[in-house]
Amino acid sequence: MATIAILIIMAACAAILFLKGTFLKSFGVFMAALCAAIVAFGWYEPAAGLLIARETIPNWAQFVSFLVLFVLSLAIFAAVVLTLARPPIDLGVMPERIGRVIFGLLTGLIISGSLITAAAMAPLSNSFPYQRFDAVKPDIQNRHKPLFNPDGFISGWFSIISRGSLNGGRSFAVLHAGLLDHLFLNRYLADKNVSILTKPGSVSIPEKAAAWPAPAGLKDISGAAIASKPDFDLVMVRVGFTARVMNTGGSFSLGQVRLIAKEKGQKHRLQGSAVSVYPAGYLKAANTLQQKGLGDEIRLTGQDVQQGTRWIDFAFYVPGGFEPAAVAFKTNDIAEVGPMVTTEQAPTPVPFIQSSNCATGFAKVVPAASAQIYGLELAGRSRLLEGARLKFADQQQWQSLQSQNSTMAARFDRDQITCVQAELVEPNQPVKENKLPQMLRPKAGYILLSLKCNTPAARTALSGRQLPTLIDSTGVIHHACGLIASGKVEGKTTFEADFCPEKLTFATDGSVAKPWPENIWLTEKAESVFDFYALFLVKPGTLIISIQPAGASRVGFSGTECFLVN
Repeated sequence: MATIAILIIMAACAAILFLKGTFLKSFGVFMAALCAAIVAFGWYEPAAGLLIARETIPNWAQFVSFLVLFVLSLAIFAAVVLTLARPPIDLGVMPERIGRVIFGLLTGLIISGSLITAAAMAPLSNSFPYQRFDAVKPDIQNRHKPLFNPDGFISGWFSIISRGSLNGGRSFAVLHAGLLDHLFLNRYLADKNVSILTKPGSVSIPEKAAAWPAPAGLKDISGAAIASKPDFDLVMVRVGFTARVMNTGGSFSLGQVRLIAKEKGQKHRLQGSAVSVYPAGYLKAANTLQQKGLGDEIRLTGQDVQQGTRWIDFAFYVPGGFEPAAVAFKTNDIAEVGPMVTTEQAPTPVPFIQSSNCATGFAKVVPAASAQIYGLELAGRSRLLEGARLKFADQQQWQSLQSQNSTMAARFDRDQITCVQAELVEPNQPVKENKLPQMLRPKAGYILLSLKCNTPAARTALSGRQLPTLIDSTGVIHHACGLIASGKVEGKTTFEADFCPEKLTFATDGSVAKPWPENIWLTEKAESVFDFYALFLVKPGTLIISIQPAGASRVGFSGTECFLVN
């Protein structure tokens, strides 16, 4: 669409000026288009600010302001030029004809570039007027440009002249470095009703220690070290989101958060030129970076900002020799960043987990097929042990099916099991209502979780240390506290049930410090294994962010960032 529009506009301008104009008039119209572009680029933000303040077409404010300023200015300047250029000046046939065509094409280039830039400010599909970034996974290093790149030409030209006397103390080349990239990324999620504008004052930056080098040993969600990039420095920048962000829904993409970086040592932080850098992710735990794509949505809730500002520590790959100068949010909010501090002066990390994207009762786990035992589903409360073959209706039935081979027969207190290491056989009659999840009594102040795992190989000796562990947002490791498994032993369906909170070792932070049971007999005796569930005791309010299979990398959850224990 953009290519066709560019060709039509350029051909129309060249044809009109060739047939109706003169060399002087063509040159004058070309200058009028340049001046109109200066007016539009220089004044569309103040004009849009008035519309936004009055809540008049807020999402369309910048598009309407830019378009109206450009069209009106072009009409006025062109009228003045054509009036002043009425006296004929004959430069000869060939100069006249060639000049009309050349200035006609250049005028068309400026007009089409300005119109495309205006269209990029509209809250429309990111494919209009052309697909600048990939529709699935936008990459700032892989951008597409229309024929002749007219929008890049006119915005780049204005950025150059804005560094001089037109900057007014704040250079357009700094505030809008990489203008077209951030315009297209800003509306990448417009189809999902993510606002392209925000209320001024939605973001804030700490007065001190707002930027610092990324800590050594920073890892991703799988536990792998964050890769370094040649000629780039990984820098952390703390950005605060105030309650004002909720006025536009609280949602944004990482492509709407932009770090403005300037060469080190420059005195005026918002003058001259700069580069725009986009986040690689944010701190999910003290030493864990949640890597995100530029098109991924972040959704804040009222709970996130009810105590004031919600701080998020973003990570940016800043070009070598540059330092943070400001953070821009969407297209109409900006906050300056103070001087960087050293690693030793860095503030205490502020982990961020989207409460709006946190599972509470059930979550699927990303499989780690390289591990011997890995998690598939983490569940609690009403979905505890969901799908397990081991089902019992009451204490009496349990005791009737408990084998004499049990290491420790189940101890009951008011129909709840307080401790057990038992072997059981499958009931002859199907259980209508399974009471097993309610029969297991957790330690006071804790909640019992079950992690459904893959079925490990039969005839294999396993220990508790081979069970997966849970990692919470503070980096604490939670070991298994029990096991429910089933398999075929000597031709019969047999169950192993291990659960005994009183035998557990707890760390000072309240987590289970050592896995239990120490040994797992079912997998060693069974001809085949049917299902396998690890049990965990975790305090309410804990945020589980990853699962650590023994001998493999950490994995996260599928479709959610975390699991909130409640």
